[in-house]
Formats: sequence, structure tokens, C-alpha cells
Amino acid sequence: SVTAITSWNANAVRVPLNEDCWLGINGVSSTYGGANYINAIKTFVNLLTSNNLVVILDLHWAAPGTEPATGQLGMADADHAPAFWSGVAGEFADNGQVIFDLFNEPFITDWSCWVSGGMCAVDANNVAYNAAGMATLLKAVRGAGANNVVIMGGLGYASDFTTWVSSVNSIPMLPAPLDGLSIANVAASWHIYDFNDTGCPSQYNNYGGSQMCDSADATAAATSIPSVLAAGFPFI
Repeated sequence: SVTAITSWNANAVRVPLNEDCWLGINGVSSTYGGANYINAIKTFVNLLTSNNLVVILDLHWAAPGTEPATGQLGMADADHAPAFWSGVAGEFADNGQVIFDLFNEPFITDWSCWVSGGMCAVDANNVAYNAAGMATLLKAVRGAGANNVVIMGGLGYASDFTTWVSSVNSIPMLPAPLDGLSIANVAASWHIYDFNDTGCPSQYNNYGGSQMCDSADATAAATSIPSVLAAGFPFI
């Protein structure tokens, strides 16, 4: 598969991770979780980077408490996500070809929750749980001694960047225990779908969009990406 990927002239591969599998908790068999999972991921990452590919590791599946991480949360959970990132960052701190995507596609609606977390998200059963904000996850990464590039997806499944810049810029000014954080090596993670500000006709707008999708510039403007670039942040 890596030979095929390199033949396409791709330069990055995104590898989604499961916090329960990494941590070996909530009923995950040791055959597939814990040390065996970590070693498998390390082997794959090393294979990719040895073939000159950048690797984006993202926290894709998570769940609070004793719930199994078998689906997508609106925001990372404070119970396990910081420990997950501390472990992942510690393993790959010496590999500058590895990028950390702190949480896949947040779909909460509160930017303060996105930054600082709290009892501001609900699980698949509509039960409130303690969320870990991006600052907490960033602290876990930096606390593990990893200065790797970190990317943060906006709201709306990583498609809404209306308040991304001010939210990220607020991180260095947060009070303890999130104080002392730098936003060096932070970038935006942007996901685009046909149901998010692209103008494309699709099942999500009853095929009522224009016959041609919006241009890349128009799509970027609709999701506030120009504000990210104007503030000096790159995006993926």
C-alpha cells in the first residue's frame, strides 16, 4: 500500500487512532490493544516516514468513562484523551515527520468548550461528559516533550473557522492549570464535504446547488479560512 501511495505523489498519510486501543482499556483485548496496538502503529508510522511520507496521527475514536470508544464524539473526553496524547506524543517526539491532529472533526457548537473543555458535550446517549479542550490536549503533547506540528480542526466537523484564530490566540493567556502554553507549531485542520459550503449539488441540499461547485477560493472564504491565513497560521 505504501508503494502505491508514493506512486500517486502523495506526501502525507493520515492514520486515525482509537484511545481505548492505545491505552488498552474498556475491554479491548490485549491481542489488539495496549502494547500490541502501540507497536503496530509505530511499525506502520516508521514504514511511512522511511518512505518520505509525513504522517498525521489523529484521535479519531474516543469515549468517556467506561464507554467503549466505538464511535465519534463531539469533542475529546477528559477521562482518557490527555493520557492518550501524552503517550502518543512521547512515542513520536523525536520524529519531526509526524503531525498530531488533536481531535477529529469536533461537532460541538461552543468555542469556549473547544478551547478549554468542561461539562459541555454529550455522548452518543445524550449524556453530558467532561470534555477536554484543545488547550488540554496541546498541554499533554508539549508536556511529553514533543514539539511536533499540532493541527486543530474547527467546529462543524472541522469546517467552521469563524472564531478559530481568536480561540487559538487565547490559549497562551489561559489560567492555571493551562497556563504557560505556546501556540508555536500550531496549524488548522480543514475538512471539506459537499454538504459544507461548497455550492455543490448533492443529496444534502436535494441537489439544489449550482451545476458547478464553488471555486476553492469561494469555499475557503465561506468557512473563514482566509482569516486563518491572514493571522499567519498554515492549514492542512
